[in-house]
Amino acid sequence: MFRHLLKLIWNKKKHHLLLVVEIFVSFLVIFSLTSMLVYYYRNYMKPAGIDDRNIWQVNYYDVTKPKQIDSLRQFYAMMYQQLKNTKGIEEVSFVSNNTPYSANMHRSSVGINKRNAENTDIYEGTETYASLLGMQMESGRWYTKDDMAGKYPPAVIGVALKEELFPDKNAEGQVVKVDDTEYKVVGVVKEAKYRGDFQESGKSVFIPLDTSSLKRNTTILMKVSPAVFNDANFEGQVYKQLVSWLKGVNIEIQHLDERHRSMDRLAIIPVIILLIVSAFLIINVALGTFGVLWYNINKRKGEIGLRRAIGATGMNVNQQLIGESMVIATLALLLGCFFAVQFPLLHVFDIASSTYIIAMVLSVLFIYLLVLLCSIYPGKQAAAIFPATALHED
Repeated sequence: MFRHLLKLIWNKKKHHLLLVVEIFVSFLVIFSLTSMLVYYYRNYMKPAGIDDRNIWQVNYYDVTKPKQIDSLRQFYAMMYQQLKNTKGIEEVSFVSNNTPYSANMHRSSVGINKRNAENTDIYEGTETYASLLGMQMESGRWYTKDDMAGKYPPAVIGVALKEELFPDKNAEGQVVKVDDTEYKVVGVVKEAKYRGDFQESGKSVFIPLDTSSLKRNTTILMKVSPAVFNDANFEGQVYKQLVSWLKGVNIEIQHLDERHRSMDRLAIIPVIILLIVSAFLIINVALGTFGVLWYNINKRKGEIGLRRAIGATGMNVNQQLIGESMVIATLALLLGCFFAVQFPLLHVFDIASSTYIIAMVLSVLFIYLLVLLCSIYPGKQAAAIFPATALHED
C-alpha cells in the first residue's frame, strides 16, 4: 500500500513539491518553537533557589574610597553598620555587579587538578550574601569572616559545579582554582535562577570580596521590611543617607523583583515572534493540504469513479487520499528530522539533548495531526463520489 501511494505521489511530484517544502519549513519553525517551550517549561519547574522579595539593589558610582587596606575595610564596616542600624533595613551585603537578573556576567574556568569546568559564573559577596537572598545549602555551610584566616580563602560552589568537579565525593575541604587563585570549598549551595524563571541557572561559585574587589565595588544588596519596600519616602530617606555618607556619589536604587519580571518578559519575546511565524506557516500548510486534495479530487473523479465501480468502498477512497497526505507529510518530516537531529548530536546552545528530542517528537506529532485534520473533510467528499456521477461529469 505504501509503495502504491508513493508511486501515485511521484507521478504528480510537481503538484506535491510545494506542499512538501511548506511542511518542511513549518516543521523546522515548529521544532524551534517547541524546543524553546520545552526548555522554558523545564527550567520554570525548577526551584527558584533565591527569594527576591523586598530586596533593593543600590548602585553607587564616583565615590572616593580610602587607599589603605585597613582603612578600606573600616570604610565598608562602618557603611554596613550604618545601613544595618537604619530602621526598616533587615540585611545588607556588598556584592559584585553580576547580581540576580542583571545583564552583567563574570565567567571563568574553575578547576581542580586537570579537571576544569568552563563557563562557570563567579559571584562575589560578603558573608551575608546567602541569608539576604534566602539561598539554601545542599551541604556544608556558607563562608564566614573566620574562614578568611585560613591558608586558602573560602568558596561555596553550586550543585551543578559540584557534580562536574566532584561527582563521586564530597566537595567540602577540596581546593579549587578560580581565576588563578586557590579557594577551599566550605559548602555546596542549591542552584539559583539568576537569569530569570525560564533560563538555566548554570554552574556557579561564590567567593568573598577580596581587597581588589572592595576597591572597585559599586553594588549593595539590601533586604528591607515588607512595610517599607514600596515606600517612596523611606527610599528617599535611604538615598539621602547614602549621599550624606558618600560625598559626591551618584546613586541608583532598583527593586530586584521588578528586574525579575523584566527579564522574564524579555525571555518571552522570542516565543511570541515564533508563535506568530508558526501561525502563518500552519495556515499555509492547512490551505496547501486542502488545495492539493481538492485538486486531486477534481482531477481524479474518473479514477475515483472507476475504483468505486470495481468494488472500492467510500472508506477505501477516503483512506487512500488521507494516506497520500500522510505520505507527503512523512517525506517532508524525514527531511526535517535530518536537520533537527543535528541539534542534540552537536549539543547546540549547550541545551540538554532530551529537550531537543522531546521537541522533535512533539513537532512530528503536531504536523501529522494537522495534516490528518486537513485531510478528513476532503477525503469524505471524495468518498461521496459515486461511479455514475463521475462518468456523467466525464
